[in-house]
Amino acid sequence: MSETIVTKLSKGNPLSRKLDSIFNSSLDDVETQKALKSLSVIYPDYKDLHSFQLRNDIDERLSNVHNLFLQSMKVVQDEMLLMGNAIEGLSDECRQMEMTLDKAYQDTSEILKVTSDLKQQSDDCDVKKVIAAAFIQKFTLPSNDIKLLTSSSEPITMSFFEALERLQQIHQDCKVLLIADQQNAGLNIMDSMNSYQEIAYERLFKWTQGECRMMKSESPEVSLELKKAMHAFRLRPILFDACIEEISSIRQSALPKYFQNAISVGGPNGFPKPIEFHAHDSQRYAGDLFAWVHQACVGEREMLENVFGIASNADKKRTAVQVPDAFQDVDGYKATEEALLVILDKNTQGLATILSDRLSSMFGATLGCLSAYKIANMIQFYEQTIYSLLGPEATLLKEMQKLSKDSLEAFQVSLNIHASDLIRNIPTISSSLEPPQIIRDSMLQLKEVLVSYDMSMISATKDIQRQIDLIFESFLTPTFEVCNAICADLPVLESAIFRVNCYHMIQTLLTAFSFTDVQVRNLETMIEEQISELVNEQVVTMLKQSGLYPLIRSMEQNQRPFGLQANTDSNAINQSMNQFDKYLLDVTMDVSETLYRIQSLDIGKRVASKGCRMFFDKYKFLVNEILNPENKYEFPATLIRRSVEEVETLLSMSD
Repeated sequence: MSETIVTKLSKGNPLSRKLDSIFNSSLDDVETQKALKSLSVIYPDYKDLHSFQLRNDIDERLSNVHNLFLQSMKVVQDEMLLMGNAIEGLSDECRQMEMTLDKAYQDTSEILKVTSDLKQQSDDCDVKKVIAAAFIQKFTLPSNDIKLLTSSSEPITMSFFEALERLQQIHQDCKVLLIADQQNAGLNIMDSMNSYQEIAYERLFKWTQGECRMMKSESPEVSLELKKAMHAFRLRPILFDACIEEISSIRQSALPKYFQNAISVGGPNGFPKPIEFHAHDSQRYAGDLFAWVHQACVGEREMLENVFGIASNADKKRTAVQVPDAFQDVDGYKATEEALLVILDKNTQGLATILSDRLSSMFGATLGCLSAYKIANMIQFYEQTIYSLLGPEATLLKEMQKLSKDSLEAFQVSLNIHASDLIRNIPTISSSLEPPQIIRDSMLQLKEVLVSYDMSMISATKDIQRQIDLIFESFLTPTFEVCNAICADLPVLESAIFRVNCYHMIQTLLTAFSFTDVQVRNLETMIEEQISELVNEQVVTMLKQSGLYPLIRSMEQNQRPFGLQANTDSNAINQSMNQFDKYLLDVTMDVSETLYRIQSLDIGKRVASKGCRMFFDKYKFLVNEILNPENKYEFPATLIRRSVEEVETLLSMSD
């Protein structure tokens, strides 16, 4: 039997292979562990292993699970049936409610329609109410504004102008109604506003005339209310012109009165003093007159700029009156610069007459050159300022132009008198050959005139340049004539020194000014001519004193050979060289004594340097001629006692 079992469990038997597989399998892998755990759930007690029937047990367990599931589903089915019945009941209730709502909607639709129509009507009424309120506010005046504009008991204040501005704005807005389909409303509103407007302008005109009559002071102030009033009158050009004429009439009489008081009476309590208190000082007298007139013109223009409401000359970006919005871009009076200048001219005409009477008598008297020029300069300056204030057509400006012409004629007369006195009184000069006092005084006057011109604030023009040229001609021409008359009786050397001293003094005076370049250059040319004359005379003097003059003159005038001629032979050269040798010892002192009367050290040095250089060139010419074989001198080197280099060294000491 054992053999049979062994045979059955041989390796080729399937059961054997299965057992081997079971015995060889590992119990540690995850799947095996899970299977064993599941088996322990089914068979918790190992004692039951003897009756182990795995398949039957599993089938039994599955059958139990299925039965349990069927029982649970039966419960669910019963619950679902109950839920379906409940839902069916709810559906019936909803259908019933829907039918009820449909019936209610049919019953209330008419009411909703009526309610909607009433709401729309209410909204339309609200809009119309807002429009009506805005219309009333825009096209009607409040009772307070009507009272301010029409009641004679109410004062003219800024509130009045605010009400007038609102009235004018309503009037402007009515034009929109006329353009639209509201002509009747626009016309009715404009008629009612026109009645208020006429009453308001009548009140304003009377008030403004009263304010204008009060502008009698020397420097009247223009109140903000008056500025507003004049600006409002631009819609009434006739009223505007009437007020302007009222102001002009008052100012035409006030300005000359104050000017006359400033001249004759002065300020309160004697300060400032009357202008005519300084009538003895023509320059100050004229300056005070013009200063007062200029200040009055400035104040008058500022006053009228405020009245007219136009921009000031000082700042074109600034307006004199803040223009109300309601009066912008309306048809009416347009204030312009030309209209302002016309009124300014009227207001200042009286000043022109007084100014002319006061200054004409002064020009009739004899004025000195300096006083006449300073007054002419002053008038030209104020002429330019008045031109910028009053314009080119002003009567005062034309009178000042006439005064300017008279002052220049007085200046020309004084120049002619000065020139005549200068030429008529030819002075004698001192041994120092310096400019005489009469020329110094004349140049001092010229300097003061030039300083006055240089310090003036007159704009450079062709007329001003002609005046400057006339000044130079009137001062320098007679001065040069006096110099020529004095030099007529002087030796050539002294004449040249005197001219150099005079020309250098004038040049030094003119160099201090930036506008005298032409005259300075002309004087430099004249000085150079006299320097050339001085150098030539200096060389001739040095040649005569050194004994070389006859020798060099003969050589320059005669032909070679000089050694065979009596005036240039060896004996003549020896005699000249003896005297030349003695002269070289004192050449420095001789040159200094000749040129010390030249007042300019620089010019004296230039003359001495050029003279010595030319004298040296003459000596060099003589030496070259002696050494020239064509002149046939015997032993020429023995005739030359001083070499060229030695003479040049000695002469450089006097440089």
